[in-house]
Amino acid sequence: MSEQTNAEYFRMRATDERQRAQRANDSRAAGAHAEMAERYDELANSFEASQPKIFVLG
Repeated sequence: MSEQTNAEYFRMRATDERQRAQRANDSRAAGAHAEMAERYDELANSFEASQPKIFVLG
């Protein structure tokens, strides 16, 4: 799995966890899902930061 694919995967998981937080009937469960979403976002950010930047001069 490439780093970009990892970042996309973790963004997808963060979105899923936010949706689960919104649907949760219990505030503790909602909080847990929201926290997981934040952690997935942090992982995605980490993979995105490690991607080499390509600049095109024109």
